[in-house]
Amino acid sequence: MNIIKEIEITRSRLLNEINTEMDLLLKRVKEYSYTEFETVTEEVYESILPLSDNPAVFKGKKPIAVIFATGKRVEAHTWKQAVTEIMKDCISDKNKRDIVESMCGKLAGNKRVILSKDNTAMTSPLEIDENLYLESHYDAETMLKILTTRILDYVGYDYTKISIALRK
Repeated sequence: MNIIKEIEITRSRLLNEINTEMDLLLKRVKEYSYTEFETVTEEVYESILPLSDNPAVFKGKKPIAVIFATGKRVEAHTWKQAVTEIMKDCISDKNKRDIVESMCGKLAGNKRVILSKDNTAMTSPLEIDENLYLESHYDAETMLKILTTRILDYVGYDYTKISIALRK
């Protein structure tokens, strides 16, 4: 990966975390007087990272929700649910759906097909839509790398403004 792109991705992730923390702090300050504020021990239970971050940063973390560019937040408590929600948003555009369908049976990993209209040759098929399956027998990092670089980039789906809420 280009080092400048890596730096920009890291900067974006850090700024998102800082903004989230500051927004919560401002909210707490506005809701309580100063003396009450000192006794509040509210904990932040999630962090938000952009999907465009290096997939390695998601390894070992648990998702809570997918946050789309529109601000729409969809609960997703597993990586399979998160990938399904992102793929469903992608194929909601007919042109992108046609491209994804054209990839079925042609996009393969080392041992099995990644996208298919039939789930019989898959180890762990993830049903995206009727007659559209994605192989999900991968760890979070690999699944997100396949999703972003092998599918969404090819389709032309802009995922740079999508974020994932993670459990802290």
